[in-house]
Amino acid sequence: MEPLVKHLRQKDAAVLAGGYSRNIRRFEVACISTYFSLMIVLAIRLWQPSVRNPWLFFSAVLLGYLGADFVSGFVHWAADTWGSTEMKLIGKALIRPFREHHVDQTAIVRHDFVETNGNNCMISIPVALMAAFIPVNESAVLQFAVTFMT
Repeated sequence: MEPLVKHLRQKDAAVLAGGYSRNIRRFEVACISTYFSLMIVLAIRLWQPSVRNPWLFFSAVLLGYLGADFVSGFVHWAADTWGSTEMKLIGKALIRPFREHHVDQTAIVRHDFVETNGNNCMISIPVALMAAFIPVNESAVLQFAVTFMT
């Protein structure tokens, strides 16, 4: 149990802040670009169905918001609790910034848009990929909704 405890201990704020490299920044820029591109694809694909069925669109937005809130809380807890800042890729890109704000609560106000949102986009890309490329079949969605509600 002792090795796990050593990995979970908080590091000094300066050590955590120093873990932000040029490669991580490039990776975060790529994640932000990819995420926003997927959101544009998703918006274009869902425009017509949302105009035809606004109640379904607003229901999906509400459920998506609630789901995103839960998942973000879970990911935050997991990044604060498990893993190590030395893990490849996610250690430096995801776990390090989560842990940094616990030892230096004002660190986030010193970061720019890329550093603040890059890891959030990284986590969101798999879901955005699924959402952007799932076939839009309104009759199947409506049938599911009617079956679920009755």
